[in-house]
Amino acid sequence: MSEKFFLLPLAALLLSACSVSPVSVDPKASFALNVVKAAGMDHRLKDKLLPKDTVSSFTDSAGFGLAYAASGYTTSLPGFNPTEVIGLNFAAWLLAPKPPSARNSVIAWMPDSLAAGGAEDNLADILLEGASQGVAALGYTAKKSIAGGGTDKSGVAVYLLGPEGSLCEENKHGYSGCWINFGIRNAKQKGQTPEIVGFKGGSWFFDPAASSYSRFGFSKINTGLNELDILVSVSQFLPQWVYFYVAPRKINLGHELPVNKAPLIINRGRVHYFITTE
Repeated sequence: MSEKFFLLPLAALLLSACSVSPVSVDPKASFALNVVKAAGMDHRLKDKLLPKDTVSSFTDSAGFGLAYAASGYTTSLPGFNPTEVIGLNFAAWLLAPKPPSARNSVIAWMPDSLAAGGAEDNLADILLEGASQGVAALGYTAKKSIAGGGTDKSGVAVYLLGPEGSLCEENKHGYSGCWINFGIRNAKQKGQTPEIVGFKGGSWFFDPAASSYSRFGFSKINTGLNELDILVSVSQFLPQWVYFYVAPRKINLGHELPVNKAPLIINRGRVHYFITTE
């Protein structure tokens, strides 16, 4: 153990001991807000209060109605008139976002039992497999890639390969201009796991608020993909303790569609918004 450890002031040690993730769920907050609070990255994120009888019309995970409306896409939404749809341009939802709430991230609490051999490499394997199944479910052929010629799992990706003439046409090298990638950074062992995660006991926490954080990303070569569709599909094949945090203006919704302006949590095939009802 480093001698510097013993030189830390007692106050700093006490603060460190008290800095644990919240365990209890806040029943007044949305699922999304509970997740980011548990992860310690809720700075300036807040729930938007909306009428109860309108929420169900745009929060279904299949239609992504709110994501499109929040981006200014002129789609019709059941229960909303055109003026109300325009009002869902969430300029006031997130006030002057700063990291970590302004960047896409992977949030995860890996159970102790699954961390043997290295939590980071194990999460990389889980993400590679989940992404492969997720893009296959969308009709693509998946091709895994690991950094360092297959030796460095801190950077992994899955290519989406489509037929000739498609958006993700496979090239002569067996790749395409479409991919989803993941950067995996160091996890911290936690003695207790937040209630929102759904299991009790210790876990290894991938901290989205750290300066070096785990993240997902997409190819900048090909912006015609609906990245929200891909994230939702991939998340269906991941454990419940893995969450995608989507920052405002950080993913595309498809060709000639604006980026998504609303913050989101994606988990187990569902899109969760920062909304509560009156």
